[in-house]
Amino acid sequence: MSALAPSPRYPTAKFPQVGSRIKGVITQPTEDRQAKKFGTEILDFWPDGQPVMQTKIVLKVADGTEHAVYAKGKMANAITKAIVTAGATDLAVGGELEVVHHAVGEAKAGGQPPKLYEATYTPPSGGGSQEWPDDEPPW
Repeated sequence: MSALAPSPRYPTAKFPQVGSRIKGVITQPTEDRQAKKFGTEILDFWPDGQPVMQTKIVLKVADGTEHAVYAKGKMANAITKAIVTAGATDLAVGGELEVVHHAVGEAKAGGQPPKLYEATYTPPSGGGSQEWPDDEPPW
């Protein structure tokens, strides 16, 4: 898809309470993008000026619908741990991912308590990859 094509939009997976979860099959390559400040359209930056990044993961769930998971912070750490536990090197199209909001952490400096996550990942059978099989054009 070119940069000119409109991006498809997916409902965003929400984790409003402990026990909230999403489980599905990854349907497209993951996409790293700059995060926005919570509840706004303003791009987020670390105090040193570097952009806060997140990974967009699109999952097809049991009812056949697709949902976007935006992983950063504690969720990203849980997914990375799941990738390592699965013996994989990264998320791949066809793999199955489950993310669960399993607890609430301790609030710091008067802020909201952080959501804590657990994740499991099963790579696709056949060792699928997000990479093209070679660098040759298709003709």
